[in-house]
Amino acid sequence: MLRRAASLLIARKVGDTLRNNSFDYKILFLKRASKLKWAEILAYPGGIVEEGDVQYVRNNLSHIRNINDPEVFDYNVFKVASLRETYEETGLFFLQNGLLKTEDVNVVNSMLEQGRQSDQPPSFFECAEMLKIADCESIVELSRMVSVPHFPNRYNCQFFLCVTEPEKTLNMYKSMESLNYIHNIDELSVQKSESSEYVWLNPYELLTRYLDKKIKLAPPQFMLANIMLSFPRIGTLQDYLNNIRAKSEHENRDKDPFERNPLTYPLMIGMANHNEARFLDQGYKVAGLFPNDVEYPLDKFLQAEKDPAWKKEMEEKVRNLDPENRGVCRIYFKQMKEMFDAEYDFEIKSSVDFPFQYMVGLEELKKKLLTIHLSDPLQHQ
Repeated sequence: MLRRAASLLIARKVGDTLRNNSFDYKILFLKRASKLKWAEILAYPGGIVEEGDVQYVRNNLSHIRNINDPEVFDYNVFKVASLRETYEETGLFFLQNGLLKTEDVNVVNSMLEQGRQSDQPPSFFECAEMLKIADCESIVELSRMVSVPHFPNRYNCQFFLCVTEPEKTLNMYKSMESLNYIHNIDELSVQKSESSEYVWLNPYELLTRYLDKKIKLAPPQFMLANIMLSFPRIGTLQDYLNNIRAKSEHENRDKDPFERNPLTYPLMIGMANHNEARFLDQGYKVAGLFPNDVEYPLDKFLQAEKDPAWKKEMEEKVRNLDPENRGVCRIYFKQMKEMFDAEYDFEIKSSVDFPFQYMVGLEELKKKLLTIHLSDPLQHQ
């Protein structure tokens, strides 16, 4: 069963880049509880899309341009799901304009007081009903990834990026203890049934710990962190994503779906044999092909696919790719089961600008991490 899901990469800016490996931000990661399927893995907040997310979009977001377009509607459902899951797991609620009025502050105080009396924090939708939810300008799509058919637990997951602004971020769970935490995200109260702990890490810290086998990451988390390593300034990444989004908003709806918006285009990376001699000679036996790769085995996946809605979307969006937008877009693995836990390399030649162009192979990744380490003045004191 393919389940729709959404995940939110939450970045917070830091003032002292010298003490943060030259990055001006850190990303929030949750360590999944030991009883869960993805036990002990560091992940971004997120989870399954629920009917409440669909109803919220239908009842509250009718003002959004082209909301009746199924793709626009689904995008906003994914976005609401990412915000709701983040709130349920961490208590972080993102506002559109901040607490600008005394009435807004009074509303928050009232909800928190009721929560204290019932020993239950206000729900996400209670907050969303009383306060203006964050808009699309502060939350931008990053990538959409889909699990392959042979996985037992499959997800069609849209990832988003949100950069926190103190005055627009409410720490509702910790504020149940004291209102002093309302805009303070230094301390979080995570949902213990979902996560055992939380940590803020920059891409260098995360990837270094992963390569040193100190932490576990699922493939999507590793891939997105790999991309973010090329963006030491979070504003640069925001601008890059917003530029792609702005371009997509002006694209012809009949245009190639990948070129129209590569940030929401479903990427199901398919494993296949390959005949690239220079990679075979190095022991890379299998390739993970992006849908825009010239050798993507679409018919093989359509035959194996059991989800009718996803099968139809694959047929429409992969089959109809413009031949000029197909290229060599793949990850080479030595061990398919171990994926990024073993050696891998990366090759991409695409005419469409999309974030995975910034992903690098293992050897190049190690070089980039070493360069960051050697350029850190604190390492030489």
